[in-house]
Amino acid sequence: MNADQQCEDVPGSKHNHSTTKQSKPKPGFSRSAPVYTEQNLKDNLAELVHLALVEMREDDNLKVNGSVNGHAVAAMAHQIASKLGSGFLSLPENLITQLSAQLWEAVTSGDKEKTYSAYNEHVWTGFYKILINKAMTQSLINFCKVCFIDNAQHVLLFQTVRVFLLNLVTILGSNETEQTPSVMNTLLY
Repeated sequence: MNADQQCEDVPGSKHNHSTTKQSKPKPGFSRSAPVYTEQNLKDNLAELVHLALVEMREDDNLKVNGSVNGHAVAAMAHQIASKLGSGFLSLPENLITQLSAQLWEAVTSGDKEKTYSAYNEHVWTGFYKILINKAMTQSLINFCKVCFIDNAQHVLLFQTVRVFLLNLVTILGSNETEQTPSVMNTLLY
C-alpha cells in the first residue's frame, strides 16, 4: 500500500475522500421574464420607433461641436419623430412585420444562454445582422425619405437609420419601464 491509500481510512486525514465536500454547481445567469410577446412587440412597434427617434434628437453625442453629420442626423430624427407623433406619417404594415420579426429574433437569440456575456453576445450579433441586412436598411431609408420633400442626402439617411436601429435595440434591451408614460409595458426585459 502507498501512503495515500493508508491515510484514506484515518479519520480527519487530508487524504480522506469520504469527508471531502462535493461542490455544488453554481447557478447560471437568469433574467426576469419578458413582459413582451412577439405580437406585443409588433403591436407597439410604432410607439417604440417614435421613442427611439425622440431619444436620437435629444442625444448629446449627436450634438457635439465639430460633429460632421451628428447635428443633421439629430435634425432628421426630429423631423421624422414629429411627423410620426402628429399622425402625419405612419409605419407601413410590411415594415412593421419585417422589423418586429427581426428585432424579436435578435433580442431573444440569447435566451437559452447560461451566462450574461453569452446572452449579450447573441443579442448584439442579432442586432448586427439587422444592421447589415441590405433589404431592411433600404426599407428604413425609403420610409425616412417620405419625410423629406427635398432630396435628403443618402449618406445622412443611412446614418440616421444606423443610429435609429442602435437606439431601438437599446430600448428593447433596457430594464427601465418608465421611458415614456404612453408606452405601457413596452420593454422586453
